Amino acid sequence: MTRNAALAELQNSLHISHGQIFSYLSCGLKYRFQYAERRPPERLSISLPFGKAIHASLERYYLGKQQGITEPLDILEDLFAEQLAGEIQATDVPVIFKKDTPDLASAIAMGRNMLKTFHEEVDLGGAEVVAVELPLSAPLYSGESKLTEYQLVGVIDLLLRDGQGNLIVVDHKTAAQQKSQSAVDDDLQLAAYSYLLTAGGHAPALSNTNCRMDVLRKLKTPKFERYDTIRTAKDRRRFAKIAVGALAGIDARIFVPTRGWLCSDCAYRQACEAW
Repeated sequence: MTRNAALAELQNSLHISHGQIFSYLSCGLKYRFQYAERRPPERLSISLPFGKAIHASLERYYLGKQQGITEPLDILEDLFAEQLAGEIQATDVPVIFKKDTPDLASAIAMGRNMLKTFHEEVDLGGAEVVAVELPLSAPLYSGESKLTEYQLVGVIDLLLRDGQGNLIVVDHKTAAQQKSQSAVDDDLQLAAYSYLLTAGGHAPALSNTNCRMDVLRKLKTPKFERYDTIRTAKDRRRFAKIAVGALAGIDARIFVPTRGWLCSDCAYRQACEAW
């Protein structure tokens, strides 16, 4: 089954993703506009297509590695530029650019520099590429191990196997600020990936999951930073409780707005102000 076919099959089930859970926990009102009401966005933050374009280039790189090929830097850069420009040209809503990327040309230049840093510094350390952009699903249980009617779905950016045979879940991020180790250790998305691997039968149920966050920093001189962390059975139970709690709030149609740093990029800012 192709990846697209697998994704389509996942979407046909009653499901929830980490992205939806994160959206609800970050701002219930934004979740309502985006997922419950399916409103079209009012505007588009450059961060979204920028991150997608970087992911597309990293996917190309690691797929090459899986076949024993090291993709040239110019291929990755051109793919990034084409995808970013295509996303911007395809949208019919205003694009929110940033101080460090005030227009499309500067955003492309920054992405090229970030990919150059990645290409120079990436090191698999002898690990094998098991899968790239791997779609997974698993039954969602409550924290008390009761089966819900939902499937948890998600796509793991990169799955590696080290020299000792251990799987390593890798999540790609782009960010301006440096991550703290505590933030990585508390990251809910990695717990969701660990849940998908174990509940889906790809790893022993009570095992720890080795995880890593690879962060490309949006700086004049970009940095490529790696953060190692683990997720335990306790972390997965906590994630399940959070996911089921979010579903309970959604089913009860409790959509409370939350003010915070995400508001500046929100695609539903006018709708929120009119609420």
